[in-house]
Amino acid sequence: MKKRFNLSGKLRWLIAVLIILVVAGGGTFYYTNSTKASAPTETPLQTTTATRGNIVLYANGTGTLAAAKTASFGFATSGQITELDVKIGDTVKAGQVIGKMDDTEVKAAYDQAKRTLGDLTTPGAANARIGASRGRHESFR
Repeated sequence: MKKRFNLSGKLRWLIAVLIILVVAGGGTFYYTNSTKASAPTETPLQTTTATRGNIVLYANGTGTLAAAKTASFGFATSGQITELDVKIGDTVKAGQVIGKMDDTEVKAAYDQAKRTLGDLTTPGAANARIGASRGRHESFR
């Protein structure tokens, strides 16, 4: 004679819930342990002894450099520069002479104007002009 286990309805539900909990717990345990194993391992720390020395930094790149402050300047006339008293990157002050131009043509023009003024302002030149203007006035009469 075989004995049958006669389980009540509440006991069946309790066993079913226990089986579900055991299966869910086993699945959770497996999932958490398998993801930890597949995660990348940390690299070991590297250590060294501290020493004194210089830190050297290098940088390179491409692009356009722009000066923080710029100024435009020019000469009143055009010509050849004969002397340049500053170099690229030098700091200059207001009123500082930074260069000289060839002034031979300007000096020649100044000397000519000075001679012409002298010719016009001498007493003999003034009398000649007065006489010439009288002659022109008389011819119109």
